[in-house]
Parts: sequence; C-alpha cells; structure tokens
Amino acid sequence: MASEESAESGPGQSTELSRRSFISGLAVCGATLIGAVAGLIRFMLPAVSLETPARFKVGYPEQFDENSVTYDERHKVYVVREAGTFYAMDARCTHLQCLVRWQEDAENFFCPCHGSKFDREGRNLAGPAPRPLDRVQISVADDGRMMIDMDRIFDPAHWQDSLLEV
Repeated sequence: MASEESAESGPGQSTELSRRSFISGLAVCGATLIGAVAGLIRFMLPAVSLETPARFKVGYPEQFDENSVTYDERHKVYVVREAGTFYAMDARCTHLQCLVRWQEDAENFFCPCHGSKFDREGRNLAGPAPRPLDRVQISVADDGRMMIDMDRIFDPAHWQDSLLEV
C-alpha cells in the first residue's frame, strides 16, 4: 500500500494546497468579483452628464432689482444690474477656479481661498488672480427671459459687447 501512495504522489510533491496558492486564488476571485460588481453598477446607472449646461436661462429682467448683484448658485454665475443694463460674470476666480463671494458692504468680490479681490465690474484689485473675472454673454431669449452662454467669454477690451440693455 505504501507503494501505491508513492506512485500517485512522487517524492517532494504534496497534494495539499499551499498557503500562498490559497491566498493567490482568493485574490484572483476577489478581483474578478469586484470587476463584475463594478461593471454591473456602471450598467445600471444612466449615462447622463452631471455638469451644468453652458447655456441656460436665469429669469426675467424685472426679477432683478436695480443696482443688484445676484448669484445663481446652480450655474455659478453672477448677474449684475446697473441702471437698466445687465452683465454676467463667471463666479470662479481666475487664479485657481475657487468660487468668489460678493461682499455687499465692501462692494467687491472676494476669493476666500487665496485672497483675490475684484471690483463690481470684475476687474482684479488684489491677490494672485492674474486677470479679471470672466464676463460671459447675456441676451434675451424668445420667451423674454435672460439667457446666459458660459462658452462666450469677453476679454476686458470688449466688455462693452457683454452688456445687455433692457
């Protein structure tokens, strides 16, 4: 009988599973399971963009008070109304894209992250911001609401073109 055992398992061969082989097998099975679950989750989620659209409506001109600075939190844009004229500015600082805040008492925009300051028109006054806030296109849509196009940016030399008179 001893000869039968030695015939099946030769010298130096072990029929037992080594600890290293067992752990390697578990790692392969775990990676396969994680990949399958990730694929299933990705399949179940809708393929939609979570980014805000580049063109959107912000409301009727009458909804904005005279000499006001209004922040649209969803779209990260400021709408400024001065004497019947509107303009819109991207709320992201031109330094590192932090969101600037309007300070009513100081009449300026302030970046709380790095200290940049901008005047009411968006010109940089202090801090590391290399240029003014981005002015974006504002127009009146067919339904009478104001439409903002974040893809259309005006440089300071052409800010006059960014104004909407209503």
